Amino acid sequence: AGPCAVGRHANPDAALFEPTVSVQFFPEENGFHAVCQAMRHSCRTYELFEIAHLILAKPERYLVEVKPKPAGNSGEPPLLYVSVPDELPFEREEDAINHVMQHHLGTFFDIEEVETDAPKGNFQYVSRCAFTGTLLAPPNYHRYTQILQEHHAAHIPDVPFDRFKAKLETLRDEESISAWLDNMKKGVRYTYKEQVEGETHRFESAGGARAFLLRTCRNRVVNAAHSARFPGILIKELPPGNIRRSIETVLHKQNRFPLDTANGLRGRLRRHKFHIYKKGSHGVSYVCAVRRNFRRPDQVFAESVGNLLTFLEENPMIPAAQLPEKFLGLTAPVEAEPASKHEGEAAEVTGENQPKAADKDPREKKLLLDLRWLVTEGYVAEYSDGRLYVHPAQKPEKSNKAGRESAVAGSETVPTAASTEEKEPAEDRETEPTAEQAPAEENNPTDEKSPTDETESATENSSRENPA
Repeated sequence: AGPCAVGRHANPDAALFEPTVSVQFFPEENGFHAVCQAMRHSCRTYELFEIAHLILAKPERYLVEVKPKPAGNSGEPPLLYVSVPDELPFEREEDAINHVMQHHLGTFFDIEEVETDAPKGNFQYVSRCAFTGTLLAPPNYHRYTQILQEHHAAHIPDVPFDRFKAKLETLRDEESISAWLDNMKKGVRYTYKEQVEGETHRFESAGGARAFLLRTCRNRVVNAAHSARFPGILIKELPPGNIRRSIETVLHKQNRFPLDTANGLRGRLRRHKFHIYKKGSHGVSYVCAVRRNFRRPDQVFAESVGNLLTFLEENPMIPAAQLPEKFLGLTAPVEAEPASKHEGEAAEVTGENQPKAADKDPREKKLLLDLRWLVTEGYVAEYSDGRLYVHPAQKPEKSNKAGRESAVAGSETVPTAASTEEKEPAEDRETEPTAEQAPAEENNPTDEKSPTDETESATENSSRENPA
């Protein structure tokens, strides 16, 4: 199974629900900037899908855009109702207003608890909410209907009001009536933070505060719009309903095969000066900060660089960490046993258990310099898991073969050919933004393996390698 079949995102109900709105995911700007910096610094090559998986892995890394689908044959999509304080979308205006009243009253009002007198009257029984167990009010109390409406909007807006009202419980015992009277001695006062000429600014109930907002500044509470975009971390703030379920369904599908998210990343990555190419006509799209460099048939490198290139061609996809042993024959240093568990954990975090650069063999230092030069000049691709691949050399051209001059390359001398842009093989040219292949066709090119191990663990490794 490849990275598009990540088990932890399994959601069997997602396949049974047809989203009622269009949903798309975009990278959050700060997190995406950090990912780009890490990719540019490492000069490594990543799968486009790998980057999409990395962004979708955590809700703080992406933004959600929701658009309504056209209704019927009219072709005109309905409007969304957007909560202005947090830009969350709702299908009904009343739901958006209730959301603002429940979560954002503090944006408009100073809220304080106050002591009030207990209600006066002859109360024989009191109603209690069957869903929350809250004592509400006696039916003969003058604010009875208002209290029911406020409680329903604040605590159980997903339950139809008629059903909520039909399930009210009636309590006739003196203890319950006394408890309600005690609760009514504690009130909440709402004071509007701004001054509005000719208007009262202090309210003794949420209903009064709500009516004031909708009368004086409705456009700061709710707006009708054709689309809404909000941070992924706010998905959990949406009440259960079609919009939230649509987002969760599309997110589940994108975590399995992030086609739309990956294609949406292409333009942004190009604007950040990354190169995107596809290996073979049906291969996987790769992204790298370094443009690939294809050697000329007559190009000559310094001896150490040429030997390394030959070894990498004979050992395709070898991990860079194995080069000192496999290429130079050097044995890895034996790590000292930590004196205690805590010392071992500290060494793992700080990297003190790794050999320092000053302790490396001179041949290994030279190897690392040569490898870094080949990667940064684009002759070798180092994939996100550390495996190495040499880009193929150009095929000889009869017309101008004799007129070309060879260049000497190495860690001591920078080759003159390195700065020239070589002609790419036809099957390996950079691609314009095009759709990826369907999952069944997402095969690796015949001459190269995928740079990421098609397993869940490889996706986890990718996430750990990026600071975002």
